Formats: sequence, C-alpha cells, structure tokens
Amino acid sequence: MEESNVNDIKKQLDGGSKENNPKRSTKAKLLRGLAWVILSPFILFVLLSIIIYLPPVQRAAVDWASEYLSEEMGMEVSVDDVRFKCPLDLRAGGMVAIQDGDTILNAEKLDVSIRMIPLFKSKVEIDKVCLHNVKVYTRDIVEACLLKGFVGEMGLTSHST
Repeated sequence: MEESNVNDIKKQLDGGSKENNPKRSTKAKLLRGLAWVILSPFILFVLLSIIIYLPPVQRAAVDWASEYLSEEMGMEVSVDDVRFKCPLDLRAGGMVAIQDGDTILNAEKLDVSIRMIPLFKSKVEIDKVCLHNVKVYTRDIVEACLLKGFVGEMGLTSHST
C-alpha cells in the first residue's frame, strides 16, 4: 500500500502522465494552436513569394493587369511576356497600347526595378524604368508635348546607387 502512495506522490510531483493529466494536453494543444496563428502569416508570405515567380502565375497576373489597364486608360493594352526576377525586378516583352486605332506604345522590352521594403508600408518605390526599342506616339495624352517616333532606349532612374 505504501508503495502505491509513493508512486502517486511521484506522479503528482512530475505532473502525471499524458493520459492522467488533461491540463497538459490542453496546454500543448493551445501552444500548438498559438504557434500556428503566429507562424501562419510568415508561411503565407513565403509561399506567395515563391508562387509569384512561377510562369503560369505570372501569365495570369499579366492578363489581369492588361485587362485592368485597358479599362482604366481607355486603351487596348497587351503584353506578350512577363518575368519577375528575384527580388522584385520585372521584365515585360512585347508591350502594345492602342487608342482609337493609333498605336500609342509598341515596346520590345520593359525593365522595372522595384524596392521591396517600402511595399511593407503600402508604398511602391521604383528604382529604374527602362524601355528598349520603343515606337511611341503620345497623341493628346500629354498636353504640353507631342512625342512621335522610335527610341532605341529610354530610361529613368529615381535613386542614386
């Protein structure tokens, strides 16, 4: 009889086994659930970061962006090819913008470099935009000037490196 009392006392001091201590399993479940809640946004961010570099996802994003730009700008906008490069460099090929039958822009290639950190603050900071082999006709888009012709390379840089 004394031996069983000693074992009972040891179990109470050790916290008991998992079967005999429902508080321990509840605590473990609570900690696991809390860990999932805390880690889920980070896991989701990493997965989205990986997914955005998959070509089918990029193609779907280009189709959506082309449709959105066409509606917002009142032009027919199309892009043949888009590639995101790590971390946030974008290369688009075969860009065409047509308004009322006039080709406003026909670019062989567009390179854009975007800063990542400002995106977390809901800001977009672009380091560089470069158009290659561009036929352009601004029509009445910019009132102060008219640009019509071919440009081999046209680029803008916003931050000094």
